[in-house]
Amino acid sequence: MSLYYHHATRSGKVAQDILGNYSGYLQTDGYAGYNILEKVTHVGCWAHAKRYFVQCVPKGISEKDSKAAHALALIGKIFAKDESFVDVPENSGEQRTAVLKPLFDEYFDYLSTINAPGGSKLEKAVNYSLNQRKHLENTMLDSRLELTNNIAERAISCRRHARL
Repeated sequence: MSLYYHHATRSGKVAQDILGNYSGYLQTDGYAGYNILEKVTHVGCWAHAKRYFVQCVPKGISEKDSKAAHALALIGKIFAKDESFVDVPENSGEQRTAVLKPLFDEYFDYLSTINAPGGSKLEKAVNYSLNQRKHLENTMLDSRLELTNNIAERAISCRRHARL
């Protein structure tokens, strides 16, 4: 189910009022306000993790010359492998997890080796993913879950622009 609801604030209380006692998957960005929802299984968005690293890579820098570019390459591998499961029947969840889990581990293991300068964009990117690890890994819990919430965000963007 998809739901679009606009409110003047982004308070987690608004989400709690809307969702009430809902218990199921909730895929969002890493906004801490959603943590008020205790009965849901929080599912992270890999596109948000990716965006933080995109902001760190200077133009023309290769993967071997940039930690952020290398992290982006690892995320790219995750997306490429996941794409191979798009038209596979629902019972492919175990296969999808078997393929994605080592890639997730490789990504998070790599991030744990990065010693980014304090306050840098790279530190922000690394910390976002590490802090969201459980939620990002929850995309493997069900083969129906997407790596991103981009479809919902595009729908919101279209509605927002239609009102302008």
